[in-house]
Amino acid sequence: LPLEEITKHEQEECIVLRKNLKNGSSQDIEYKDTPKTKRMREELIAYIEVLNRHHIDLRYLKTDRYFVQTNGKQQCHLISQGDFFVRRIFSAKSDKFDLNGRYYGGFWQRIPESRAKSKGSVSVYRTDIMIDNEATNELDYSNLHIALLAAEVGLELEGDAYDFPEQIHPGIPKDQQRSFVKSVILAAINAETEDKTFRAVNDSRQGRKFDFKISKKMVLAVIDAFKDRYPLIAPKLCTGAGLRLMYKDSQIASLIIKAFVARDEPVLVVHDSFIVRASQVPELEKELYKAAQAVAGKTIEFTAEKVLVSENDSIHLSPTGVPGLRQQRMLQYRDERYGGCIGYNQRYQNWKNSRTLS
Repeated sequence: LPLEEITKHEQEECIVLRKNLKNGSSQDIEYKDTPKTKRMREELIAYIEVLNRHHIDLRYLKTDRYFVQTNGKQQCHLISQGDFFVRRIFSAKSDKFDLNGRYYGGFWQRIPESRAKSKGSVSVYRTDIMIDNEATNELDYSNLHIALLAAEVGLELEGDAYDFPEQIHPGIPKDQQRSFVKSVILAAINAETEDKTFRAVNDSRQGRKFDFKISKKMVLAVIDAFKDRYPLIAPKLCTGAGLRLMYKDSQIASLIIKAFVARDEPVLVVHDSFIVRASQVPELEKELYKAAQAVAGKTIEFTAEKVLVSENDSIHLSPTGVPGLRQQRMLQYRDERYGGCIGYNQRYQNWKNSRTLS
């Protein structure tokens, strides 16, 4: 097990300034505290304390350990109640703490959204997350970094930015084109040149998403098509804007976290998506709108994940988070199909008992 998951974190720094080294590794840099870093640390500690006052677990996990595939290897992780830890990691390319700054940590970031979006390498999903024994929903911003770039140039996005009706390149299968366009454009936002964009898309981990051979001409064709559609955004591609945009989305996340911390309510952050108890979805929707307006100066659309039972069925929870009879039968079906919730129920009961004793 990773050491940080079986020890307490009281002495661990949660505001990190990190430098990427040429050999592919990274190094945390010492820095002098400023009013900004002190404020961020105080807010983050308050957030961590809220997480650790609540029970956050996976409904269909028999034990408190789960396995995920990382770089082709299966790794074991531990869900340790009362010992959740989150950090904000900033890029050392700037000493002003204004590049990256995203929130990292928490088992919810290591597992895929749902069974339907998984390649079958894991058996736990974010749709299985329970908070205080209540099912959760996940809301995420649509095309966030594209939307942030559009806001910077005063452009209103309409529809799906990654969906092109025409075939962009004959070598890109039409049924995989949207996914490929998204991979290319996200890489182009982060990369500093077109060559680096191609290398990022052709990386072995990215390349495995597609069942066709990726060429540089395909990548350039996608970039050109995107520039033709959005000429105002075009100058911002392949300029290394990613870290700056990550800082913006971390500011949005900070505002949402702060609002939920004030109510002692957990919100689980996965960069540009947010997981809350189903009964808290209306509050989260309001905060998503407010935070985007505060940081980007405009509203940004978001989508909601449903509680998936299988690839072809889903549970639609009411605003109160209480499932009806049909939904209860679906949950029972999953309990029976996946071995039941005995382990989860026992962990939750143990947590409740420990809270009572303390």
